[in-house]
Amino acid sequence: MFESQRDAARGQPVAWCLGALVPASRRRINRDLEPIKLKLGAVVCEAGGHLKHAYFPEGTVLSLLTVLENGSAIETANIGREGAFGLFAAMYSRVSFNRCLVQLEGGMVRCPIRFSRLSLATPCTPRKKECADGS
Repeated sequence: MFESQRDAARGQPVAWCLGALVPASRRRINRDLEPIKLKLGAVVCEAGGHLKHAYFPEGTVLSLLTVLENGSAIETANIGREGAFGLFAAMYSRVSFNRCLVQLEGGMVRCPIRFSRLSLATPCTPRKKECADGS
C-alpha cells in the first residue's frame, strides 16, 4: 500500500477516494470524517431513503441491492475501499436508489452530506482518477 493511502494519525489504510485527494483537499474534508463500524448485515440506507452521510469504506465491504416491485432484491454492486457510497446523492437529490448494507465487517468513515455538498462545490482535486461511487 502506498504511504499516501495511509492515515498518518491512525496509521490505518484509508479509502482510496480520500487517499487520492491532494493534501489541501484532504485537510478540508478530514475534520468532518467520523470513523464508524457497522455489524454484518447492517443496513446503511434503504432504497429511496434520505442519505445524511457519504460513506468511505476502509476495511468494510458494502453491498448495493436493487429492490424489485415484489420486495425481493438483487445485488448489483459491491463497494470496498476503492469507492464510496452517497457521493452522487450528496451532489443532487440526497436519495439513495439502492439498499446499501454491510457485506463484510470492517472500518469506514463517513462525512455529513451537508459538508460534502459544500466541499464538492469547491473542487476537491484528486491525484488520480480512482474513485467509484455507488449511490
